[in-house]
Amino acid sequence: MKGNWFCGMAAALALWGGVLSSASAAVVTGEAPVQSTVEAARAEAKKDALRKLIEQEVGVHVTSRTETSMGMVISDEISAQSDGYVLIKKILKEWQSDGFYFLQLDATADSRKIQVAAQDIKSRLEAIEDENTSRSGIQIAVVERDADGTYRFTTGDTVPYIAEKLKLAGFRAVANDDVAAYLVRHAAAPDAGLEARRIARTTRTEENALLRGVLATEEIRQHTDGQTEAVVKASFELIGLDSNRVDAFSRYFTAVASSGTDAERKARDMATRAAVEDLGRQALETVQSETRGGSQVIKTTVIFAGLYDYAAQEAWIKQGLAAAKCRVVRSARADASTLKIFLSTNAYNDMEGLKNAILAQFPGLAENIEDAAALGSSKLSFAF
Repeated sequence: MKGNWFCGMAAALALWGGVLSSASAAVVTGEAPVQSTVEAARAEAKKDALRKLIEQEVGVHVTSRTETSMGMVISDEISAQSDGYVLIKKILKEWQSDGFYFLQLDATADSRKIQVAAQDIKSRLEAIEDENTSRSGIQIAVVERDADGTYRFTTGDTVPYIAEKLKLAGFRAVANDDVAAYLVRHAAAPDAGLEARRIARTTRTEENALLRGVLATEEIRQHTDGQTEAVVKASFELIGLDSNRVDAFSRYFTAVASSGTDAERKARDMATRAAVEDLGRQALETVQSETRGGSQVIKTTVIFAGLYDYAAQEAWIKQGLAAAKCRVVRSARADASTLKIFLSTNAYNDMEGLKNAILAQFPGLAENIEDAAALGSSKLSFAF
């Protein structure tokens, strides 16, 4: 995935430091297939253009494979809220061609704000490296299938990117080359899922789920305007290694570029992003509280609102959580009076027990309306 995300990008941002101007202007063109309505395609083309501008701000000076995949995740996170980072000065041009909608923008990116966000997300990812429980591991095995039906190992940064995305959701993710090697030879077999699960179980260390997938190129065709279109099907499964639960994702993605190679790569990027976003959310239910060895591990986000002395109360809250046998994995300041903490504990049988233990630690604390935007499939929200 490295080539499509980062090659040819203008030098606008040294990701992990450097002197930056406050804004960076550019003309960017986004495109999207017209599948349902023209209005929907126009909206997707606009998102594509904004993503390109953010990518060129984030992804130009990467010096290693790890930073490349991390930069891709950072671009995802910032693109999800691009309204706060990019100002559209003018729509220069719009047109349709061969079933695609194109939109050209004159836009300005807030370089300093993007750098702050990048540093914050990078710090969160690095903090997750310290996460070392045995209840939140996911193995990754993803292969590609060419248009001629040939299976092969993934190219670029597909697997590292998936691992970073899962880390950001709170999981420890590792590649399983043994499962990938099996899929290269037998991905089309009727019992491929069962055999992949067996191999994953026998080769795991502490992981309790397998994310296996195939990125299959279905079609590559030339457009009349010289562009090339590629259609890729993403077929992914999140398979529990200690349970029979399977979450599936299967969709087609279409992209256009100046060459077949670039169009195919872009479609695979789109497919990978969508699959890992969808299955990452499902993994919060499938993986985060799975029981192994008779011990129930709960991982969840806890929100504390109504803080009036943030620094002092943050330290007090973390001490109280430690006393309640909870380990803080990471924390973030949501706003001037709200603290969000992602924690891990094996001291309670269920969320109700954890909730009562937290309430007992803090005088004046009460349950609050759940924050739907918080990390975790299940959340606890409190207020002082």
